[in-house]
Amino acid sequence: MDRLTRRILFALFFVSGFSGLVYQVVWTRIAFAHFGIILPVLSVVISVFMLGLSVGAWAAGRVLPFLRRKAQLSAALFYAATELLIGIGAFAVPKLFQTGEHLLLAAGQSDSVADQNMTALSAAVPPLPGIASPSNATAITSALSNQQQDNVQGTGADPSVRTSPLNLDLPAIAASWAQLADLSYPAGTSNPDMSTWGAIGDLKVVHVAGDLSVTGNGSGAGVLIVDGDFHLGGTVNYNGIIIVLGNVDIQGGGNAKNIVGGMMVQGTLTGTTNVAGNVKLMYSSAMINQLYSLTRYQISSWIDQ
Repeated sequence: MDRLTRRILFALFFVSGFSGLVYQVVWTRIAFAHFGIILPVLSVVISVFMLGLSVGAWAAGRVLPFLRRKAQLSAALFYAATELLIGIGAFAVPKLFQTGEHLLLAAGQSDSVADQNMTALSAAVPPLPGIASPSNATAITSALSNQQQDNVQGTGADPSVRTSPLNLDLPAIAASWAQLADLSYPAGTSNPDMSTWGAIGDLKVVHVAGDLSVTGNGSGAGVLIVDGDFHLGGTVNYNGIIIVLGNVDIQGGGNAKNIVGGMMVQGTLTGTTNVAGNVKLMYSSAMINQLYSLTRYQISSWIDQ
């Protein structure tokens, strides 16, 4: 083997090793997006990756000499074929993670009793009510129609409406997050461009100093603070926390509006909060845990609604 061939092979080995490390980093981040940023997820990804390296090295050492004699081909060709299979298999990994998430959610009875978008690898959360109120839970229960009562599920019998001793100071929470805003909008904002509102892995804090109306399409991830009323009528997918100091009006229809994380609504004495139609509001501790990347904070309590 001449010097040029050796250099080419060494360069290919270097690129192959570098690609393997990239695979590990990318797969770890994809796993975090599906199952949450928790130590068991990181441990599983790294363990499986290292297991694959060791088993592959052992199997190649045992099988490769036999294949070379049988096929009368260079070992480099078998190595190239293996790299091709690994590259093709890399495209299947995101789909496998997605399938695993769906299976775990199904096994955990994905409803408001459980932690939405969570994995069996993380610690179990205590049972939560569908709606928790610091004041009069009976008034909320009486306002639900017969068709709505079995839609409010959580701990206890339907409708799962319970009184909570916790009364969060939402204006103070909103003000603290607003100081960290990456994007700020004036009161009365309607259909803003959401292309810069963040994504998984690039979370953003967005502050609207008044009412906000969104009737178009868009997506975002991070923390959204609305100092006034929030109207949602478009097809929006948001991952994170939405804090609304006014009232909320979400009208479904067509494609679902998905909020994965949590929504905290202060409300007003004269207004009403309405959620209707094809809408999915899902509590997710996995998504909330990702907000640690924005600031250090302490979770005092979460109300699953």
